[in-house]
Amino acid sequence: MRRLLSSLLMACCGLWLALPAVAAADSTYAAPIGRALVALPVPPGFVEPSRSLPPMRTLGERMTPPSNRLLALFIAESDERDAREGRNPGMLRYYMAQTLRQTEEQALSGAEFGEVKTMLRQQYQQLLSNVTGAAQGHLDNAMRQIGRDAGQELPALKLGELRGLEVFDERDFSISLLAMTQLAVQQAGGQVVEMPLAMSITTARVKDKLVYFYAYSQYRDKADLDWLRATTREWLPRLAAAN
Repeated sequence: MRRLLSSLLMACCGLWLALPAVAAADSTYAAPIGRALVALPVPPGFVEPSRSLPPMRTLGERMTPPSNRLLALFIAESDERDAREGRNPGMLRYYMAQTLRQTEEQALSGAEFGEVKTMLRQQYQQLLSNVTGAAQGHLDNAMRQIGRDAGQELPALKLGELRGLEVFDERDFSISLLAMTQLAVQQAGGQVVEMPLAMSITTARVKDKLVYFYAYSQYRDKADLDWLRATTREWLPRLAAAN
């Protein structure tokens, strides 16, 4: 995954080298949803790169499914620095916050969100399996768009089955689960490289709005799952306090 993400970023974002650095990282990132302004905490050691690396925002939007809208992308400070200075960013871990376009202007009540949590708790494995096909179609389109942006052909990327592992955190305003998948990259010459990816998927109600928070990590061993659980549990109280 590291090599693929690095090549995507450097191909898509060649203009960022001329952009100035942001003096200091913000502790929250304000994102509008309908008429509400939601404060999204920036995870420690990460940065929202829309100002320092605007093409990175474009890349995040390309990777967001059309049913959703990107609110924020958080990348490691070291990755942001490497990209600005012309080195390949590792992108071993990163975060995305999104919302559902069709609900942006609607108020989500506590009772309605309770029904959402019940459905996710009881059916998360089936729901993930159902979206795998649509996710592959979006990924194909995103890779074509990124390739056009970069003026070059990118390798084919195939998404394996999304496997739900567990619901590991539930609060009045959120529910979080762990999932894994396998990415297969077909490189020039036909060589296929497989890359395991782990993620935490959080659905939250903030100011009566729906927020999705995704944390991603290259999967190497159990420690990566432990990190996903820990970073999500650290982020959620900050989200509640900021809003």
